[in-house]
Amino acid sequence: MTAPPFNENELHVVAELPNFNGSDPVAVYDFPVTPREGVLALYERRPLWQIMICFGVEMTTFCPSCNPDAVARATVLDATTVPGVSNTSAGVDMFGREWVFEPDIAGSMILPGNPLVVDANDLEAALIWPDIDSWDWEGSVRDNKGFFDSGNYYFHMFQNGYFERLISLMDFENALVA
Repeated sequence: MTAPPFNENELHVVAELPNFNGSDPVAVYDFPVTPREGVLALYERRPLWQIMICFGVEMTTFCPSCNPDAVARATVLDATTVPGVSNTSAGVDMFGREWVFEPDIAGSMILPGNPLVVDANDLEAALIWPDIDSWDWEGSVRDNKGFFDSGNYYFHMFQNGYFERLISLMDFENALVA
């Protein structure tokens, strides 16, 4: 496929999608190609349309509510999500660490002042790995039936990088020293 010529219709808003954190909705414009075609062309290094870094238009993030980290981090993004409501919760992550939702940043932060360990050398003995088989995967499949029918690209995003996970286990200062 070759790049289509510019058309004034590309500037028209044809829909609005709710923003995952409840802020202003995201405008969907009259794209000259389907989101799927746009993403495929990008990956093939022949971009046809500047894809928006907007989950829910070209790509859809899938963070199921059966994953305790998605709930603790206020990043549940699945068929059960009610933007601005169900993804503003917080709680205990997969390693038993408590997170609190901060409305000013529209996200969660680890509850400070209660590190699992202070010294990284003690981490292996103190860390209890989650039993992911105990999570309600069957319920998630049932709840998300039809979620993947939009034709978008889907991906699951793990919310914690290595250093961020270390902070959640040790608090910031101890993680810096580690």
